[in-house]
Amino acid sequence: MIEGGCVYQKTDDKEFFEYSFAQFVKHGFEVENVSSLIESGEIESVKTEYEMKFRSMGMPIYALKAKKV
Repeated sequence: MIEGGCVYQKTDDKEFFEYSFAQFVKHGFEVENVSSLIESGEIESVKTEYEMKFRSMGMPIYALKAKKV
């Protein structure tokens, strides 16, 4: 990935989210936890069928933005 390139990730799996966050940091990415920004509507996000289903069941969705630096 070129410097400045970004990866956006969303998942319902907390352990996978935490693992991914750590791996991005380990490999030179600047990581932002954007879960709260998505929840508040500050970041526009495409919602999948599964995400809508899980949200309707009260399950959290974890999201991050990782930028290659």
